[in-house]
Amino acid sequence: MGFTNPTEVQEKVIPVIMGGKEVIARSKTGSGKTSAFGISIMELLAAGKVRKALIIAPVRELALQIMEELRALGKYHRYRVICAYGGQNIDVQIKMIYNGVDILVATPGRLLDLFERGTIDLNEYDFVVLDEADKMFEMGFIEDIDVIVSNTSYARRVQLFSATISEDVQRIASKYMKAYEMVEVGEQEKPPQIEEEKITLERPEKFNKLVEIIQAQRQANATGKILIFVATQRATEYVGKRLQAMGIDCSFIHGDIRQNRRERIMGSFKEGRSNILVATDVAARGLHIDDIALVINYDEANDSQTHMHRIGRTGRMGASGKAITFVDKNPYFGRPVRSGFRPKVGPYNPYAGGERRGPRGPYSGSGGHGGGRPYGGGGHGGGGSHGGAYGGYSHGPRREGGHHGGGHSGGHSGSQGGHPGQHRPRRTHRFTRR
Repeated sequence: MGFTNPTEVQEKVIPVIMGGKEVIARSKTGSGKTSAFGISIMELLAAGKVRKALIIAPVRELALQIMEELRALGKYHRYRVICAYGGQNIDVQIKMIYNGVDILVATPGRLLDLFERGTIDLNEYDFVVLDEADKMFEMGFIEDIDVIVSNTSYARRVQLFSATISEDVQRIASKYMKAYEMVEVGEQEKPPQIEEEKITLERPEKFNKLVEIIQAQRQANATGKILIFVATQRATEYVGKRLQAMGIDCSFIHGDIRQNRRERIMGSFKEGRSNILVATDVAARGLHIDDIALVINYDEANDSQTHMHRIGRTGRMGASGKAITFVDKNPYFGRPVRSGFRPKVGPYNPYAGGERRGPRGPYSGSGGHGGGRPYGGGGHGGGGSHGGAYGGYSHGPRREGGHHGGGHSGGHSGSQGGHPGQHRPRRTHRFTRR
């Protein structure tokens, strides 16, 4: 492969990994890190110290590049190196995995899909590499990585490579890495310069404001792409189709769009054939584009971490970026009432007086054996707040107290009970044989 002298990252990382430790290496792309962990994997497999190795990369282009380099490194070892990524027929990848694999290189989304199908047993992998971890987390894959790593072998060793050491990187390291060594190569990349703006407005005003911003970008001849985040699949179609109806060229994606169509839409956005994309957080995972000039949060993110991942898609590669967030004046306006909601009510005691609270408000009981029941007590005593006692099935108009009493004796009149009770026999049903 033309190696003469090791690069700085190779010189620092290989001895640490071969010594049985875990490493966090901060290094930029092109520093030789693939060979650093690749050579280590080959040697550990040959020595029988590793069963299977798993390498996770943010995008398929990088995953394919890693696979090719590992195949070249293991040319004489004849290890089976397989690459799994979205956009390729999953059945082909399943067949290759069933035929045996020593080193699996994969993107997070496709790897999780294979795991959920039961195609791959992650517990067999005891050597895990997270390559360009900061980019994976920026792209919204942190939850996927959590699931994947937690299901690998308990005796796993995790090696993490990242251009920056963000909070997400530190969290994953503290959760899954035991006694790691920090290796730093070169200067750390500067954080992106992102101008943030928040606009408070009523919900019905949001779409018109969105159109106004897009038209202002056009009039200013601003270059770069616009990424619009919404909260639901329905919202992507609503916003996307309304923009298209106004003659604004845009695309939209959500989780229910088929993979091949999603790939076409993403490819069109990446290559500049379409400069505006409306997406949900889930659908935008895996989107790796460096020239996004503006991010618009049409709907606010659910938490600060998601918000940071959204706006982190602009201002990349040293460029400045801008993010605009629409803030609802009435955040609960128009939201559906949660179905099945019932307030908690304590156990019912028919002999207790005082106030009892329930779904319909306070029920104050008074007197007798029947006091304290909602809608009045039965039997001998006084009623609840809605009226006199009613035994049997007799009901009456509610006034001040509520129902007519039924059974043996009704409640008191006025606010303590209802109208005087009257004896009413229990209704019976007769059935005749025909």
